[in-house]
Amino acid sequence: RFGIRKLLNVTYPYPDRRFFNFLNSSPIFPQSVLQSNQSLNLSMKKPKTTFIPKVILITGCSSGFGLLTAAHLSSKGHYVIATMRNLDKQLSLRNQVKKSEMTIDIKQMDVTDPASIKKTMAEIGAQYGNIDVLINNAGYGLGGFFEDLTDEEIRQQMETNFFGVQSVTRAVIPLM
Repeated sequence: RFGIRKLLNVTYPYPDRRFFNFLNSSPIFPQSVLQSNQSLNLSMKKPKTTFIPKVILITGCSSGFGLLTAAHLSSKGHYVIATMRNLDKQLSLRNQVKKSEMTIDIKQMDVTDPASIKKTMAEIGAQYGNIDVLINNAGYGLGGFFEDLTDEEIRQQMETNFFGVQSVTRAVIPLM
């Protein structure tokens, strides 16, 4: 206890209100420590930041988390490039965008097709110049018992969920 009291006589420059609230409610800390810290300016002002919209590429935006993420980030003012394998499925994303009066760039890209990835990256590079954020969302799950799944089903899932992430990441790095 003697060591703790001796340490507590040192003035600690904590500008965090939570720390002082803890001190005020704690019987352990002597009032001399509290009084010596009363002179500190406890008004913490957040620094003003300027919003800078990011160019965000999201894969797998035809449904689920990809669709919701694209709509949300677009509503916050970012430039969102939403990609999907099948553009016939873009209607739900377009409807979500119309509700919130947002803009979004929808492009076709199959993460398992290197030519599709290369074409999309060339378009994005020409249109936006760079990509700030990549969200590798494309993927799917297989249901059923392992012994009932074929090798082809498992390989196709790995192509999308594993190798697709690698391929898109490699293609995006030069634009970052």
